[in-house]
Amino acid sequence: MGLKICLRNRHLYAPLHNRFHHRLHHALFWLLCYSFLGLILGCQLVEPVTEDNLLDGPIIIDSSLVNPAEFLVSQQALAKNLDTPVVICIHGFTATTFEWLEFKEFADSLQQFRVSLVLLGGHGRDYESFKKSTWKDWAKPIWDEYAALKEKGYRNISFACSSTGCPLLLYYITENRFKELAPKEIIFVDPIVIPKAKSLSLVSLVGWLIGNDINEQSDEEKAYWYTSRPMEALSELMSLCTLMRKRIENGIKLPAQTRMKVMKSKVDEVVSPL
Repeated sequence: MGLKICLRNRHLYAPLHNRFHHRLHHALFWLLCYSFLGLILGCQLVEPVTEDNLLDGPIIIDSSLVNPAEFLVSQQALAKNLDTPVVICIHGFTATTFEWLEFKEFADSLQQFRVSLVLLGGHGRDYESFKKSTWKDWAKPIWDEYAALKEKGYRNISFACSSTGCPLLLYYITENRFKELAPKEIIFVDPIVIPKAKSLSLVSLVGWLIGNDINEQSDEEKAYWYTSRPMEALSELMSLCTLMRKRIENGIKLPAQTRMKVMKSKVDEVVSPL
């Protein structure tokens, strides 16, 4: 008898229970809608900054675009000894060849190895060029310089990469592109795989509400790094990081002849500690 009473009570309260959950879900839905509407109304579209004294503007471009022979070993006279070490340096997101210029000047003073400063695709030009480029566009000049050096007969090629340059090179490694001539050494400096700004994961969803992210920097830096970081470029960066994180989790095998060293800052404003 008691069991029958319990069952009756259960059937009696079931409609009430269902209506409560329905109303709760309905309330949560509208709460989210109002929150999202408030976000839209509260956001101001950030316009790009493209003054003449900025890299983003129409006048300043990376010097390697004017005289590539000063920056790329593949564009210079062939070394007498093709076993001379060549280090291809790859800069990071929004940067230019200036990021590795001091290292090249140091190498030139030693005269023991040569340095190629690669400008990532879409970088070092005006804002619109940067905005329209994809992460595969960024990566292409890396492979172009490597292939050109290999074609000329250089046998001792290494890479030094910073920040976004690291996953870009790692992409070619995971694509098994170094079958014939593997790099001797690979040095990663503060590689970006997981961005420190967690909001970057939402850029494809709400980036259109903002337009641009403004990079705070000194007047001198504004000629060598983009001040405006368009949402399109940030979305490309997130796509690259997501792809390479998955490949790292699945395991990446270096070419047998290649050695890698990873250097990581204790404090980094851009890259999340792993």
